[in-house]
Amino acid sequence: MPVKILKSEIFEPRLFELPMNGKRLPIQNTTPFYPIYNNKENVLFEGDSIEWLKSLSSETVDLIFADPPYNIKKAEWDKFESQEKYIEWSMQWISESSRVLKKTGTLSIVFGTDIAKSSSALPLSKRIVI
Repeated sequence: MPVKILKSEIFEPRLFELPMNGKRLPIQNTTPFYPIYNNKENVLFEGDSIEWLKSLSSETVDLIFADPPYNIKKAEWDKFESQEKYIEWSMQWISESSRVLKKTGTLSIVFGTDIAKSSSALPLSKRIVI
């Protein structure tokens, strides 16, 4: 029988054992996204990436590196109703990413060929590395 694992438990414990001068924060499942780790300069969030991006001001980010689900159905978080729904979701977060990037910002995305074929619909006023 599969064991249910919280998203925050997926991180390798060694990640948080390194001398990072920060602290792991308590899990909060009451909001769409929440901080799970912070130090003096950075905060790591977990949750709905689109909602998190919507909370950021426009043209304030230098770099976004994204390795989103591929919709290959190898894990629960990687299953979409259809390829069309997957592309629709991808276009939402890519559009929000484009909005928050500075004019000189870069969006680097790791993904399969189906979404790349749809890239002509992307707002390409920023550098996008696929």
